[in-house]
Amino acid sequence: MRPRKGESAVTAAALQVAIFSDYVCPYCYLGAGLVDRLRREAGLELEVTWLPFELHPGTPAQGRPLTDLFRQPEATIRCVHQDLKARAAELGLPMEPPLVLYNTRAAHLLAEYARDQGRGDAVHRECFRMNFVEGRNLADPDVLREVARRSGLDPEAALAALSDPVYEERLQWSAQQAAAAGVTGVPTFIVNGRWRIVGAHPYPQMLAAFRRIQEEAKEQAPGEH
Repeated sequence: MRPRKGESAVTAAALQVAIFSDYVCPYCYLGAGLVDRLRREAGLELEVTWLPFELHPGTPAQGRPLTDLFRQPEATIRCVHQDLKARAAELGLPMEPPLVLYNTRAAHLLAEYARDQGRGDAVHRECFRMNFVEGRNLADPDVLREVARRSGLDPEAALAALSDPVYEERLQWSAQQAAAAGVTGVPTFIVNGRWRIVGAHPYPQMLAAFRRIQEEAKEQAPGEH
């Protein structure tokens, strides 16, 4: 995948990880926590690029109840949420999943703008927090202003940037990349442009997978034989 503006140079030892992700996907939120834990506890050098992937692009601005989306009673959805909260707790993540799905297109546009300002990671974390901790609507301009403010951006400049066609083009490019790579669900981790991990698996499994990839990458690197 081509370099993206605002990304740092990758060291020889680092694994390049492109992650297709959406802010309303609970497993993407867990995936972000897994990346943090892999870095923190296993000492893995991961150069991460978050790539936008809209799971439900047709979601109305006011949101859609999960009971309607999944055609399940609220009690069933709350049961699933309890399991998700337990997994999040293992990663040290607060989590109060909302019962409404919100449209994330504007949030992804904001994240692309923030990437250019060197605040991409901060916006990424705040968007997840808004949805999975505070249960706020990421399609709401006031919520996006608050995301920008918390992330160290000028809120009005950030909101104005959402109408810049360059960021729409980036979302389109990411969708094309996802289609070309056969990505149909998130999170999808593509490591060094070759290895793929689909889903946010338990930490021991993710660690084992990344260790295997790390060893294979070393074996294939020039001068490592």
